[in-house]
Amino acid sequence: MLIWLGEASTIEEAALRALPKIVDALDSAEPQLALWNAHHHPSEKMDSVFAELGLPDPKSKIWSTISGLLDRLWFKRLWVLQEVALTKQLEVFCGSVTIARM
Repeated sequence: MLIWLGEASTIEEAALRALPKIVDALDSAEPQLALWNAHHHPSEKMDSVFAELGLPDPKSKIWSTISGLLDRLWFKRLWVLQEVALTKQLEVFCGSVTIARM
């Protein structure tokens, strides 16, 4: 499945390039998150939590940029999201960035 999200600003392209690393960091951390939650107080500074998980700083513009990308019209179409959930291969194109999932 090919997905075209349209043109992208420089910061959007940077966020898209960082997205696979963020997903990998979250995938790697998932089994440990319950254990981590049991040993850390909720008031602990989020920047240290994100750093421990290998994620960009919570104050980084990358998070609001990713949120803006996910707010594009394409993601609001339910039937499209259902197809993506069912497909085994997809490529997302936005600006000059391509993200593939095989």
